[in-house]
Amino acid sequence: MKKKLLYISVKNPFDNKYSGDRERAKKTLEYLSHHFNIDLICLGKKKINNIVPKKINIIFFDKNLLFRILSAFLCFFKSLPLQIGFFFSQEIKQYLELNSYKYDVIIFNTIRTSQYLPKNYSGIKYLDMIDLLSSNYYQTYKSLFILNPLRYIYFYEYQKTRDYEKKIQKKFHKIFLVSKKDLKLASRFINRKRLIHIPMGIETVKNVYSHNLKNNKIIFIGNLKYLPNKLACYEFINKILPNLIFDNKNLLFYIIGEINPLDKIKFEFGKYKKNIRVIGKTDKLELFIKNSFCAVCNTRVASGFQTKILTYMSYGIPVIASSNTLVDKKLINKKNILSFKNNLDFINLILKLKVDKELAEKLSKNSIKLVKNYFLWKKIFKKSQIC
Repeated sequence: MKKKLLYISVKNPFDNKYSGDRERAKKTLEYLSHHFNIDLICLGKKKINNIVPKKINIIFFDKNLLFRILSAFLCFFKSLPLQIGFFFSQEIKQYLELNSYKYDVIIFNTIRTSQYLPKNYSGIKYLDMIDLLSSNYYQTYKSLFILNPLRYIYFYEYQKTRDYEKKIQKKFHKIFLVSKKDLKLASRFINRKRLIHIPMGIETVKNVYSHNLKNNKIIFIGNLKYLPNKLACYEFINKILPNLIFDNKNLLFYIIGEINPLDKIKFEFGKYKKNIRVIGKTDKLELFIKNSFCAVCNTRVASGFQTKILTYMSYGIPVIASSNTLVDKKLINKKNILSFKNNLDFINLILKLKVDKELAEKLSKNSIKLVKNYFLWKKIFKKSQIC
């Protein structure tokens, strides 16, 4: 008889909203379903649009937005991260207190769910931090304008999350992290033997890129509800795009991913609206990558980047990324990706890829090879120590 596992996530990994953390949770659950009978707890309304493995039972707990905002506000007076309150559910906490004894293993997805760990649970406890959120928040705080109120919210969240991460990690047997950079940072306050590196992965490789001088698309993929992605797109449109279309009037910047309606309007009806296409989320990414000549990752935050870059590489499209996002330089380096240090460098690399067939095809070939050798999910989980 298979052992029982409880997986707790604030998001439903099997809905139709794409993000790196959802995809990671979904693939982890699919892999673990071969070894465990699984109950999955999600915070939100019952909505399943994708196929769920038979041995995964989803339990939903919902809270209205007003309650979540009030709960986050109260965390300020408790000197806790606001996100802990925003994702708190008394019902989930009670469920764990009454039923945790039924499970051999419990996996908590991000520190947001770690608050539900019952004191009397004696089974195996794993925490998938994914990223060090404190580092993420600090980088976002640094990237925001000094008069932007969000800058100070992110600074508060950075300080409290940093303290919370150090405190909560002591309660778990193993901690999972995506990037080697975060692994190194976390080893300052977590015993290295308790840290497990589980990078982001790709299910399959779809090489649809083909160099052609007529290709006129630049691709940006990401969840635009995630602030660093939104800032990256605004910066590209305001500082990079004007220089590119000066001599390339037909060049198009494609923004692909979940986006708020207001941001979509701002992008599509701004000064450079003729050169911008906002696609939103799509299941047919290859249709938009065709006729493109490069993809960009110009975020200033060095966590949460890998899914974007790996997606680009799995389609064979040449990638240009900011140097701070290349946290695993032994694998992702100048052989398979181009990196820039400033805007002028960024502009020149884009223009170079537009015309340099030899360079573009070399990057495309090396990217496909790298993903096949190191970043397919089946290979990642085979090397992991989850079970």
